[in-house]
Amino acid sequence: MTEVFPIDARVSYIRGILAIIKGNGGSASLSHITRESLEGIDEIFPVIEAAKILGLVTVEEGVVSLTDSAKDLSQKELKKDLSDLLKNVEPFKSIIEFLWKAHRASTEELFDVLLKKNFMTQINRTSDIEKFRKEMLGLLVRTEICSYDARKDSWKLYESKD
Repeated sequence: MTEVFPIDARVSYIRGILAIIKGNGGSASLSHITRESLEGIDEIFPVIEAAKILGLVTVEEGVVSLTDSAKDLSQKELKKDLSDLLKNVEPFKSIIEFLWKAHRASTEELFDVLLKKNFMTQINRTSDIEKFRKEMLGLLVRTEICSYDARKDSWKLYESKD
């Protein structure tokens, strides 16, 4: 079964969790992480799961440890490294493949692509699509995987300006 990145795991939270663990010598208990981050376990768990899917942490008996690759990351390089890692996990891999072929897509089109692949669930289409847009802005735009034109509700793969 394909592991799917929890789209509600924000990039800034992943950075924060990695910093807490790094500052604690490379491993920390879940309770220590929740205390340090001032977040509850319900907010922290998807972030830790996301970091695990990206290969940045391991979790064993309530202790979260940095992987060797995460130990070598600097906060300065983290945005680019996260971008590279996200491109290889679902649902981002499917979004990139779709945009590579279509060149542009609306939020609803991207949502439907992931819905058809069972990476998303739909309870209330309008609010789910709006939540999806918000989460994708925080993940895809912040990591420079995609660009988004809010006036046209149009997504495309990010093109470097340099």
